[in-house]
Amino acid sequence: MRRIALAIVALAIMTAACGGGDSDGADGAASSADDAAATATSSVATTAAAPASTAAPDTAAPDTAADEQSGTIDGGASVVEVNLVEWAIEAPTQLPAGTVEFAMVNGGDVPHQLTVIRADSYASLPVNARGTVLVDELEPGQLVAANEPFLGGESASMTVELEPGSYVLVCNIEVGPSSHAGNGQVLDVTVG
Repeated sequence: MRRIALAIVALAIMTAACGGGDSDGADGAASSADDAAATATSSVATTAAAPASTAAPDTAAPDTAADEQSGTIDGGASVVEVNLVEWAIEAPTQLPAGTVEFAMVNGGDVPHQLTVIRADSYASLPVNARGTVLVDELEPGQLVAANEPFLGGESASMTVELEPGSYVLVCNIEVGPSSHAGNGQVLDVTVG
Protein backbone atom coordinates (compact mmCIF):
# COMPACT_ATOMS: atom_id res chain seq x y z
CA MET A 1 0.00 0.00 0.00
CA ARG A 2 2.86 2.38 0.81
CA ARG A 3 4.32 1.90 -2.68
CA ILE A 4 0.96 2.58 -4.32
CA ALA A 5 0.62 5.77 -2.28
CA LEU A 6 4.16 6.79 -3.28
CA ALA A 7 3.35 6.12 -6.93
CA ILE A 8 0.28 8.38 -6.69
CA VAL A 9 2.36 11.12 -5.05
CA ALA A 10 5.02 10.76 -7.75
CA LEU A 11 2.43 11.10 -10.49
CA ALA A 12 0.96 14.19 -8.84
CA ILE A 13 4.40 15.79 -8.54
CA MET A 14 5.26 14.90 -12.13
CA THR A 15 2.01 16.40 -13.37
CA ALA A 16 2.69 19.60 -11.44
CA ALA A 17 6.31 19.73 -12.64
CA CYS A 18 5.24 19.37 -16.26
CA GLY A 19 2.80 22.24 -15.97
CA GLY A 20 -0.18 20.08 -16.86
CA GLY A 21 -1.31 22.49 -19.57
CA ASP A 22 1.46 22.04 -22.14
CA SER A 23 -0.35 20.81 -25.23
CA ASP A 24 2.89 19.31 -26.55
CA GLY A 25 3.10 17.20 -23.41
CA ALA A 26 0.53 14.84 -24.92
CA ASP A 27 3.45 13.27 -26.74
CA GLY A 28 5.41 12.94 -23.49
CA ALA A 29 5.39 10.75 -20.44
CA ALA A 30 1.69 11.13 -19.73
CA SER A 31 0.89 9.97 -23.25
CA SER A 32 3.32 7.08 -23.07
CA ALA A 33 1.93 6.05 -19.72
CA ASP A 34 -1.66 6.25 -21.03
CA ASP A 35 -0.76 4.37 -24.21
CA ALA A 36 1.01 1.70 -22.22
CA ALA A 37 -1.96 1.21 -19.90
CA ALA A 38 -3.06 -1.70 -22.03
CA THR A 39 0.23 -3.47 -21.35
CA ALA A 40 1.26 -2.12 -17.95
CA THR A 41 -0.74 -2.12 -14.73
CA SER A 42 1.20 -0.04 -12.17
CA SER A 43 4.54 1.51 -11.32
CA VAL A 44 5.06 -0.96 -8.51
CA ALA A 45 4.48 -4.28 -10.26
CA THR A 46 3.84 -4.11 -13.97
CA THR A 47 3.18 -7.02 -16.28
CA ALA A 48 3.15 -6.66 -20.05
CA ALA A 49 1.16 -8.84 -22.40
CA ALA A 50 3.72 -10.13 -24.85
CA PRO A 51 4.11 -13.49 -26.53
CA ALA A 52 5.67 -16.07 -24.26
CA SER A 53 9.16 -17.20 -25.07
CA THR A 54 10.46 -20.70 -24.63
CA ALA A 55 14.08 -19.59 -24.54
CA ALA A 56 15.93 -20.35 -21.33
CA PRO A 57 17.38 -17.45 -19.32
CA ASP A 58 20.91 -16.50 -20.35
CA THR A 59 23.37 -18.35 -18.12
CA ALA A 60 26.56 -17.26 -19.91
CA ALA A 61 29.18 -15.34 -17.99
CA PRO A 62 28.58 -11.58 -18.00
CA ASP A 63 30.48 -9.57 -20.62
CA THR A 64 30.75 -6.39 -18.53
CA ALA A 65 30.39 -5.25 -14.95
CA ALA A 66 26.91 -3.94 -15.77
CA ASP A 67 25.91 -7.43 -16.89
CA GLU A 68 26.46 -8.62 -13.32
CA GLN A 69 23.38 -6.61 -12.31
CA SER A 70 21.06 -9.55 -12.94
CA GLY A 71 19.94 -12.74 -11.23
CA THR A 72 16.89 -14.95 -10.90
CA ILE A 73 13.97 -15.09 -8.51
CA ASP A 74 11.58 -17.86 -7.55
CA GLY A 75 9.58 -19.04 -10.53
CA GLY A 76 12.54 -18.69 -12.90
CA ALA A 77 12.12 -14.99 -13.71
CA SER A 78 15.38 -13.16 -14.32
CA VAL A 79 15.91 -9.97 -12.36
CA VAL A 80 17.67 -7.08 -14.09
CA GLU A 81 18.74 -4.16 -11.92
CA VAL A 82 18.20 -0.75 -13.52
CA ASN A 83 19.44 2.57 -12.15
CA LEU A 84 17.73 5.62 -13.65
CA VAL A 85 19.77 8.83 -13.30
CA GLU A 86 20.10 12.15 -15.05
CA TRP A 87 20.54 11.40 -18.15
CA ALA A 88 21.36 7.74 -18.37
CA ILE A 89 19.92 4.27 -17.88
CA GLU A 90 22.44 2.07 -16.09
CA ALA A 91 21.63 -1.57 -16.84
CA PRO A 92 23.11 -4.59 -18.61
CA THR A 93 23.11 -4.40 -22.40
CA GLN A 94 22.66 -8.19 -22.72
CA LEU A 95 19.39 -9.45 -21.24
CA PRO A 96 17.97 -12.97 -20.99
CA ALA A 97 14.92 -13.99 -22.98
CA GLY A 98 11.79 -15.06 -21.12
CA THR A 99 10.27 -13.55 -17.99
CA VAL A 100 12.32 -10.55 -16.87
CA GLU A 101 11.70 -8.39 -13.82
CA PHE A 102 13.21 -4.91 -14.10
CA ALA A 103 14.11 -3.91 -10.52
CA MET A 104 14.38 -0.14 -10.92
CA VAL A 105 15.90 2.46 -8.62
CA ASN A 106 15.63 6.17 -9.31
CA GLY A 107 19.16 7.25 -8.43
CA GLY A 108 18.49 10.75 -9.72
CA ASP A 109 16.99 13.93 -8.32
CA VAL A 110 13.95 14.16 -10.61
CA PRO A 111 11.18 11.67 -11.46
CA HIS A 112 12.08 8.99 -13.99
CA GLN A 113 10.28 6.06 -15.63
CA LEU A 114 11.14 3.14 -17.89
CA THR A 115 9.62 2.33 -21.26
CA VAL A 116 10.59 -0.92 -23.02
CA ILE A 117 10.31 -0.88 -26.82
CA ARG A 118 11.15 -3.62 -29.31
CA ALA A 119 13.35 -1.86 -31.89
CA ASP A 120 16.85 -1.94 -33.37
CA SER A 121 17.90 1.33 -31.70
CA TYR A 122 16.63 4.62 -30.30
CA ALA A 123 17.70 6.23 -33.59
CA SER A 124 15.22 3.99 -35.44
CA LEU A 125 12.22 5.16 -33.38
CA PRO A 126 9.74 7.91 -34.26
CA VAL A 127 10.50 10.90 -32.01
CA ASN A 128 9.32 14.49 -31.80
CA ALA A 129 11.62 17.54 -31.89
CA ARG A 130 12.29 17.12 -28.16
CA GLY A 131 13.42 13.50 -28.50
CA THR A 132 10.32 11.96 -26.93
CA VAL A 133 9.39 8.61 -28.47
CA LEU A 134 6.00 8.93 -30.18
CA VAL A 135 4.42 5.75 -28.83
CA ASP A 136 1.28 6.31 -30.91
CA GLU A 137 3.40 5.89 -34.03
CA LEU A 138 5.04 2.60 -33.00
CA GLU A 139 4.11 -0.55 -34.90
CA PRO A 140 1.76 -2.97 -33.10
CA GLY A 141 3.73 -5.04 -30.62
CA GLN A 142 6.70 -2.66 -30.41
CA LEU A 143 5.64 -1.10 -27.10
CA VAL A 144 6.35 -3.84 -24.56
CA ALA A 145 5.64 -1.95 -21.32
CA ALA A 146 6.01 1.35 -19.48
CA ASN A 147 5.73 2.25 -15.84
CA GLU A 148 4.59 5.48 -14.22
CA PRO A 149 7.22 8.07 -13.23
CA PHE A 150 8.58 7.69 -9.70
CA LEU A 151 10.62 9.99 -7.47
CA GLY A 152 14.36 10.10 -6.84
CA GLY A 153 15.41 7.64 -4.15
CA GLU A 154 12.36 5.45 -4.74
CA SER A 155 12.18 2.06 -6.45
CA ALA A 156 9.72 0.21 -8.64
CA SER A 157 9.54 -3.04 -10.55
CA MET A 158 8.08 -4.15 -13.85
CA THR A 159 7.84 -7.73 -15.12
CA VAL A 160 7.72 -8.43 -18.86
CA GLU A 161 8.10 -11.30 -21.33
CA LEU A 162 10.99 -10.68 -23.72
CA GLU A 163 11.60 -12.61 -26.92
CA PRO A 164 15.11 -12.71 -28.39
CA GLY A 165 15.94 -9.59 -30.37
CA SER A 166 16.81 -5.90 -30.06
CA TYR A 167 15.09 -3.56 -27.61
CA VAL A 168 15.38 0.03 -26.46
CA LEU A 169 15.01 1.15 -22.84
CA VAL A 170 14.02 4.80 -22.58
CA CYS A 171 12.85 7.32 -20.01
CA ASN A 172 10.08 8.92 -22.05
CA ILE A 173 9.37 11.93 -19.82
CA GLU A 174 9.07 15.26 -21.61
CA VAL A 175 9.49 18.49 -19.64
CA GLY A 176 9.58 21.95 -21.16
CA PRO A 177 11.73 22.25 -24.28
CA SER A 178 13.41 18.84 -23.92
CA SER A 179 12.87 15.25 -22.87
CA HIS A 180 14.82 12.79 -20.78
CA ALA A 181 15.33 10.58 -23.86
CA GLY A 182 16.42 13.59 -25.90
CA ASN A 183 19.01 14.31 -23.21
CA GLY A 184 20.43 10.79 -23.62
CA GLN A 185 18.44 8.71 -21.13
CA VAL A 186 18.20 5.72 -23.48
CA LEU A 187 19.86 2.30 -23.68
CA ASP A 188 19.89 -0.10 -26.62
CA VAL A 189 19.91 -3.72 -25.39
CA THR A 190 19.99 -7.20 -26.90
CA VAL A 191 17.83 -10.06 -25.61
CA GLY A 192 19.04 -13.57 -26.30
